[in-house]
Amino acid sequence: MTSGNLGDRIGDIERALARRVVSVQVTESLHILRSAYARWNAAPSEPAVDRDLAVISSRSLAAALALHLEPGGSGHPAIVPLLSLAQTAVALAERRARAMVRKKRRAGPILRTVEEVRRHLHTVGHARDVHVIGAEGVLAWRDADFRGAVFEDTKLSESKLPNARFDGARLRGVRIEASVLDGASFRAATIERSGLVHATLTGTAWTDATLIGVDLAGADLTEVDLRDALTVMDLELERTRLRGSKFRGAKLDGAKLAEQDLTGASFASCNLSKARLDGTSLDGVDLTGAVLDGASLVAASGRGAKAARASLAGADLTLAQLPALDAPALAAERVRLSRTDLSDAKLRDANLRDSSCERVLFTKAELSGACFAKAQLRRCSFVDASMRYADLSNATVFECLFARATLDGADLHGMQDSASLWDEADRSRARGTDAARARAEQTR
Repeated sequence: MTSGNLGDRIGDIERALARRVVSVQVTESLHILRSAYARWNAAPSEPAVDRDLAVISSRSLAAALALHLEPGGSGHPAIVPLLSLAQTAVALAERRARAMVRKKRRAGPILRTVEEVRRHLHTVGHARDVHVIGAEGVLAWRDADFRGAVFEDTKLSESKLPNARFDGARLRGVRIEASVLDGASFRAATIERSGLVHATLTGTAWTDATLIGVDLAGADLTEVDLRDALTVMDLELERTRLRGSKFRGAKLDGAKLAEQDLTGASFASCNLSKARLDGTSLDGVDLTGAVLDGASLVAASGRGAKAARASLAGADLTLAQLPALDAPALAAERVRLSRTDLSDAKLRDANLRDSSCERVLFTKAELSGACFAKAQLRRCSFVDASMRYADLSNATVFECLFARATLDGADLHGMQDSASLWDEADRSRARGTDAARARAEQTR
């Protein structure tokens, strides 16, 4: 089954179509599928969304075909993400259909107390397809089998359920707080408005799972793999242990991840817009292709984090210590950098247009092709940095250090420099202010 997040697919399409003129047919299809996605996103578990998924799939295919038929459109960059969106929508619809069939076929017993659950496990040997309603208490059972079960308004706090199987189960309004669930499997499970606060979830599996409004505050998610979860929305992750966890493609916008240890965790292709990562440890974190627009990473720290093609537009990295950051093609327009350490960073072709940089260490950084157009650069260090063909056009530069920096072929058009030091800097073939270009800019 194709898994992923519909919102991420639509984001890929939006980026592929940025600044491109398309036909009325494509525009109409995109408008309709966006509306269908908005409805699905508002209530992804409601029966009516089957229609929305069908609309998303059909309109994605229609838009892809229309682009393909346009002159020179066979290689349009939006065609692949449109087809991927259609495939993801079909996979979601098929999964819902299978779940409905299972629900109709299964008529497991209704259990209303923890003692009834315990007795059923002892007598039958498993609790597959049972319907647990309103049970409250402590349950201790290793390797419990709850595949296909339904839990509603149930409280199993402080329970011990290592290696339990909740594959295909549905949990709504369930509290399993301070419980031991290490090694448990939640494959294809649906968990809504539930709490796993301070639960131990090390090594759990979540392939094709749907998590909506789940409170994981203080939970131990060490080495958890959420990269194949179909939907991850509105999670509460404060004080959660996430070291080594994998959240590839998850929707975590607005997530509270401050003061966390995310060492070795993977958030590749995640949506972390407006997330709070203040004071968080990011050693070796993988943020490849992630969206962190408007995120706060104040005083975040970590060596060797990966953020190739990530987006940090409007993010705040004040006091962040991120030496050796590996982030080629980083999109960081309007980013705020103050007393930030980016020494030895790999920022080839990064876009820091209109950014605010004060006392930033770019020492020995790889900045070839990077864009600092219209940026405010105050007392920054570019000592020994490689800035070949970098764009500093119309940047304001104040008391910066460029000693031994390489600016071969750099664009210095309109750059306003005040009291910067350029000792032994290589500005060979660097382009200064172009009068004709300046006049053209003034007339805009």
